[in-house]
Amino acid sequence: MLLLIKSIKKDISPVIYGYITTYYYHEGYTQLLIIMLHPM
Repeated sequence: MLLLIKSIKKDISPVIYGYITTYYYHEGYTQLLIIMLHPM
């Protein structure tokens, strides 16, 4: 079971990782700019 999950992760993770990285890069960058421009 664990081996199956690992093999599935190996196949799918580049796509998911790319999507998540792109999404969170933009979201995180926006948040970072907001934090930098509006310091608490």
